[in-house]
Formats: sequence, C-alpha cells, structure tokens
Amino acid sequence: MFIAGGTGIAPLRAMLRRALHLPHRNIGLFYSARTPEEFAFEPELRALADTGEIELRQTVTRAARTEWTGARGRIDRAALSALVHQPETLCFICGPAAMVDEMPRVLRELGIAREKIRIEEW
Repeated sequence: MFIAGGTGIAPLRAMLRRALHLPHRNIGLFYSARTPEEFAFEPELRALADTGEIELRQTVTRAARTEWTGARGRIDRAALSALVHQPETLCFICGPAAMVDEMPRVLRELGIAREKIRIEEW
C-alpha cells in the first residue's frame, strides 16, 4: 500500500510502477491533495485503477470546487482500513510532515507491524 500526500506522490509513483511488475500483488494507493486540481499523474493513476491494477482512493483536504464528489478530509483510520487487506501489508508513506508523522500510528492501530512501514522523506 502506498500513502501519498501532495507532491509525496512523486517518489511513491516510481515504487508503485515497480510493484506492478511483481507477482502476487495487491496494490492500494491512498492519495491526498489540497484540491482536485493538485492531483499529479491523475490520468495515469485513474487508468491503472480502471483496469484493476491498483485500488485507488483519493481525498481533498481544502475547500474544493463543487464538482468534486470524492472524499474530503485528511486520511484517517476508517479510510485506510479499506485498503489494508492483511496485517502483512507493506506500506510506503510520503507527504507532508504531519501526515508522515501520523500515518505509522494509524497503520499500527490497523495491525500493521512497525517493520512493514516505510517512510520516504524529502
């Protein structure tokens, strides 16, 4: 599972593309941005989701145009639980400091072992 916030999608995208070539994969991506216009690589990610290659969840955290019908708010435990299918899930996190600080705690609450959580910082 990949958890990206804002520009944190850039390094995770490279890892996700590599993961697509691994056997026995079930890839989830939870991507948060301030507004819908700030989702980078959205056509590519949406295409992967449409073909079933990844499970994609998106949320916006700031006031957004009224056409946005997706999730709003910060990534939380309830949202992540939809993508955690097994406690052995390997999780990669990259994004704003507050998100990167909070997500490991939330993942541990969902049963993910500390050694299965990787953080990419910039």
